[in-house]
Amino acid sequence: MKGPFTQDLSSRSVRVRILSTMLAFIAGGLLIAGFVSYYVQFTVLDDRVNAELLQEVNEFQWIAELRQSDVGEDESTEDLMRAAIESAVPGEHESFLAFLDDRPQFKPQEQAFELDKPETVEQILGTHAPGSTIFTDLEINGEAVPAAVASVDLYSDDTPGIFVAANRIQSQRDQIWISAVTYTVVSLATLLVSALVGLVVTGKLMRPIGELRNATREITIDDLERRVPDPGTRDDVAALAQNFNRMLERIREGYAHQRQFMSDVSHELRTPLTIIRGTLETTDRSDPADVSESHEIAMDELDRMNNLVTDLATLAKTGRPDFVTFAPVDMAEFARNAMSRIEHLGPRQWLLGCGTDVVVRADEDRLIQAVVQLAANATHMPDPEEP
Repeated sequence: MKGPFTQDLSSRSVRVRILSTMLAFIAGGLLIAGFVSYYVQFTVLDDRVNAELLQEVNEFQWIAELRQSDVGEDESTEDLMRAAIESAVPGEHESFLAFLDDRPQFKPQEQAFELDKPETVEQILGTHAPGSTIFTDLEINGEAVPAAVASVDLYSDDTPGIFVAANRIQSQRDQIWISAVTYTVVSLATLLVSALVGLVVTGKLMRPIGELRNATREITIDDLERRVPDPGTRDDVAALAQNFNRMLERIREGYAHQRQFMSDVSHELRTPLTIIRGTLETTDRSDPADVSESHEIAMDELDRMNNLVTDLATLAKTGRPDFVTFAPVDMAEFARNAMSRIEHLGPRQWLLGCGTDVVVRADEDRLIQAVVQLAANATHMPDPEEP
């Protein structure tokens, strides 16, 4: 069994479903946008760090080739490493270190972190491969630091050298993660604001539907005047409210027509019954002529009642073209027939004035109905001759 409380829950459920769907789409969009954005940022960061390490190695090689062309065969590995380190300018997250004969010898005065700690030196020497450049990750203070370990070999000096360039990528990743946390907080705030705005908007949209639901629950057959307030917008909800109000107006008019129809039927059926009863009560059974006339009147009224019963549906649709059937009618005869029925409606002084020999095109049955009905209504008025 469903009651008002169940209906309210149903309305709220629709509102919650609409709001939940909207928030789910917004949250999904924000999640996908954030995931793609930060995945791209992390990928770009990795590629940029690797490119910077490769650039540092290429710059070192360029310096080595330049010095060899300037100095010639007198260039030593130590001089090359010192010159390379002195000309190098580490970035915000970069550090350099130069080895001579497997020992760290040169480093910039200022750099992001140190590479000459014993555990780091051990990792570099373990990674180094003579005659090649190795890209690896060094474990420094619990962080994986991308590094390039380049072997240095000169024809003029047999002393092996190693040039190391490292880039602390974790601090840059931390900055991206901070940005991601900020994005998450802003996204949650956006969802909250969207939920509040959606709650207000869906409330306004659902209000006419709620009023429509209340109207359908409260409208009864005895009160068809209630209407749903028009929100005044140009959308489907406003059209629904307007159509519902027009439907109520049609129902009210139909019910009014139905009541009028029942009233008409009551009048139309009561009149011939009254005529028949009055005819039978006033018939002189000892007078064959009076009995014959009463019999004729009663049969005519019964025929008319039969026609009325047949025409009940027609009375409900008086606008139909076949409701009135025209035929020649002798008005003098019509007056006498109407008088013979009217005089049995009640104890009144019924008088028939002079008749007119005129033939008109009319519906005799409808005219008799109208005239007899007027006379029947008159019988309910007090007789002026009565005290």
